[in-house]
Amino acid sequence: MYLTSPHGTKSQLLARRPHDSSRAGFHDWPFLTVFCWGENPAGTWELEIQNEGRYAATLTSWSITFHGTQEDPDKVALPGLSPTAAPTTPKPVPSPAQSPPQTPPPPPKPAAPKFASSAPVYQPQQGTSVASIEHCTQLASPDFCQSCEVGFKTLSGRCVRQCPGEGYYEGVANSTAACLNCYYTCHTCSGPNDYECLSCFGDAELDTSSPVGKFCHNKHLISKVVGSSNWSYLLTLGFIINAVLVVCLVIYILRRRKNKAVKQTLLDRVKNPVNRLRTAAKGLQASKVSSSVALYDDSSSEIEDFVKPYGDEPDNEKFLKPYGDDE
Repeated sequence: MYLTSPHGTKSQLLARRPHDSSRAGFHDWPFLTVFCWGENPAGTWELEIQNEGRYAATLTSWSITFHGTQEDPDKVALPGLSPTAAPTTPKPVPSPAQSPPQTPPPPPKPAAPKFASSAPVYQPQQGTSVASIEHCTQLASPDFCQSCEVGFKTLSGRCVRQCPGEGYYEGVANSTAACLNCYYTCHTCSGPNDYECLSCFGDAELDTSSPVGKFCHNKHLISKVVGSSNWSYLLTLGFIINAVLVVCLVIYILRRRKNKAVKQTLLDRVKNPVNRLRTAAKGLQASKVSSSVALYDDSSSEIEDFVKPYGDEPDNEKFLKPYGDDE
């Protein structure tokens, strides 16, 4: 925040506040500067505000008060100090013949306006009276009251006996009782801050869980915040469901294998007597065949000779000669 005087002197009234998290603003807050000391205050003063914060700011009203002295402070000697006389050199007195032509003295400069230590913001002009605004004792402009009578409060330049029940609270502005705006989220409040809400609008709900105070939070915003944080819960729920399905599938596979093994065992038990009977029958058939073979020639050597493998050196004794036509 900068203030520029009519003579061009620029003063910084407020520097950047990076650690200021309050959005209540400044209500009747005095900013001081002495950079313009010794200057004539008559003229146009320029107020410059640079908003570099996250939120928008609105300038509703401002006023300026001058403090000064009747005499020029640069020419007034301080008490206890005597001005030191500068060394003077004698000037030659010109002769009448060489006297320079007389020049008229310069016109005197207009004296600086004398003002009191605290000048009012607005002086009613001729034809304008304080009575134009009911119960007003001091005007800030022709249609804006700055101070009201005792028992009344200023509200948007007017005087009211009681502040509205919604959106305002009773405070002090310009050293007088006034109805000040609540924080924009509060329906009713006890102060200008966002944690001083007493009730909320229809689209918000009052949060009393904070130790700082009472806040008004937008319902839709809360649902969005809660919804944006539900993804972790949904992910956890999905993981649990998948784990349960996997466990159920493993149990189903194990039970199926177990039931299949039990059925196979039962089938084996049922088939075993039949297999035993078939084995016994095959044994009987084999014994019958062997006995029948033994009936024909049990001690026949021809079969042994026929089964015996062939060798290069024939055995004359056991070699079976081929039959001839004579035999």
